[in-house]
Amino acid sequence: MKKILFLAVTIFLFVVTMANGIAASSFENGIYTIQVEGRHTVTGDYSTANGRLVNPVQLEVQNNDIEVTLSTTVPLTNLRVGVSETPAETIDTNTYKFKVATIEAPTVLKYHQNPPGMDVSFNLVFLTDTLVKTAELPPSEEEVQDDQSTSVEEEQQNDNEQPNNNEHQNNGNQTETTPIDTSEKSGKYSIKIDAVRTDNGNPSMMGQSLLNPAIWEFVDEKIYAYVTFTNPLTDASVKNSAGDFVPFLDIINETDKTTYKFEIFDVNEPAIIETHIAANNNMRVDFKLVFDQSTLEKLDGETVEHVASSTPTPENNTTTKQTETNETKETNTSNQTEKIANPKTGDTFSMFYIAIAFLSLAGATYSLRLRKN
Repeated sequence: MKKILFLAVTIFLFVVTMANGIAASSFENGIYTIQVEGRHTVTGDYSTANGRLVNPVQLEVQNNDIEVTLSTTVPLTNLRVGVSETPAETIDTNTYKFKVATIEAPTVLKYHQNPPGMDVSFNLVFLTDTLVKTAELPPSEEEVQDDQSTSVEEEQQNDNEQPNNNEHQNNGNQTETTPIDTSEKSGKYSIKIDAVRTDNGNPSMMGQSLLNPAIWEFVDEKIYAYVTFTNPLTDASVKNSAGDFVPFLDIINETDKTTYKFEIFDVNEPAIIETHIAANNNMRVDFKLVFDQSTLEKLDGETVEHVASSTPTPENNTTTKQTETNETKETNTSNQTEKIANPKTGDTFSMFYIAIAFLSLAGATYSLRLRKN
């Protein structure tokens, strides 16, 4: 009888392990944002650390390897992760990177608080219903090298097929962006814009309030940019050609948005903005504004109709539902950003049915024992 019960428990644990493995595999590679909470490790109530967390946080998922980028309003000294107390990587004064095994269960974080001069632990709880996929992973160095090798091979093949076509050879070797002749342009143009991090080029959280398109205004062979945010930037400045952060040329405040004007010194380089998190003016954030010159288009009038950036907030993302391969996704109708209701919704296993199967197996075992008696 004990052997049968031991076998039943073993089968149950095996099925649960397999279910979790399949669930993990449904968490696709990509860049995500998600809301988090700080909770007491014992009572489950809100921790003091909860008020120091900046939402949302960023997740970078690659082959089920989950890396968290967490920002806080004040420094968390000597931040450590998990029961092994693995030190988190400090990106800047108030931003940290670390890896977690799952977002389905809380991750224990520990930091040194002074005063009172002691270590403090709290559970970092991921609110999985706020999980939003904002971008695909950037290509790896190997993929870039493969693409470059393929491009070189294709170019050589084209040159061999048309050895006497000098015009074709020159166009094939053209790799630099054609500079804009500011003397031939005047007036205002619309242009697509994205906000990215200065350290790795991934989407910046500041892009959540960025509106598209921006405006380039050509005046006396100079270019002035007008960039609009739904939430005003706090104590913001822009980097000039000398590398110094200087005030904006103009700030236009409206009821539901704020527009910032500054000069573009190099059309092929992103503009770098410095601002401060409103919750704590001691937290400085730098990010890049990248302009897509291929979208430059002359304006008929003086204004443009703005749309939300490609990095939406989980709360404000307007979505339509669709079903695809047993996985429910919510897709933004304007930018195709996927909102994953739960990273395990694609599972073919259900813990409820596993429990029912286990109880049925136990009942059959008990019934067999009664028959033998």
